[in-house]
Amino acid sequence: MCVADPPKGLNPAPSIEHSPTFVAPAFADHGHIQRRSIIDTQSGTYDNLRKRAKHCLRDARSGIEPTLWRFKRLHPKYAECELELIRESIKLADAQLVIAREWGYANWAALKDAVLNGNFADNTVSAKLDVNEMVPFIPAKDFGASVRFYEELFTVNWRTDTLCQIQAGHSKFLIQDFYHPEHANNSMYQLIVDDADATWNTLKSSGVLTRHGDVRAQAPKQEPWGKVVYLWGPAGELWHLTQRN
Repeated sequence: MCVADPPKGLNPAPSIEHSPTFVAPAFADHGHIQRRSIIDTQSGTYDNLRKRAKHCLRDARSGIEPTLWRFKRLHPKYAECELELIRESIKLADAQLVIAREWGYANWAALKDAVLNGNFADNTVSAKLDVNEMVPFIPAKDFGASVRFYEELFTVNWRTDTLCQIQAGHSKFLIQDFYHPEHANNSMYQLIVDDADATWNTLKSSGVLTRHGDVRAQAPKQEPWGKVVYLWGPAGELWHLTQRN
């Protein structure tokens, strides 16, 4: 049985400028734009698909990790294999199967037949969901204490005995009466703020950090993605209050 965990030391994803396989359906909006761009003539399309399979094989053998994960995702033989084992064992036929399945065909023969008989089409079914918003669940070691803390920072929309919905600007989250130390201490959330320094000053001057024993905050820190105030909640959850660059 293969091991699913990816090993270390594989090459990162190639850049768009230098990789002819970056436009494969695993990237770029699932490949719909790139797929349609190569449907010119029957023979031209088939030649392009053959080249894509060869490029896929070459990149996988070079250890390019996103390409190797395409084999794990689409090739049943490699679903539970280590990436290094995939890299060492794949053949052109395996790459052709991956390409065929990315286009929605069961195998390379079916794809080839469709192309050469003029029936080539994108048979994939999009899995994109129509979503309005995301409302995460926040763990609570002491439900009442968590509600009191977040009520000072934001607005309570509604509350039951085990759930409380908080409105934070345009965002919402739910405090739940559930706690597991490993989950809570490894949960992180981000809120975008206009001014990280002003946010930090408000936290300090309001006294909210001293009224709740298990909370703490760190002065604004410049990160590559923005200036961040790190705020630890009552259950150990970590908030990134981020002023974007």
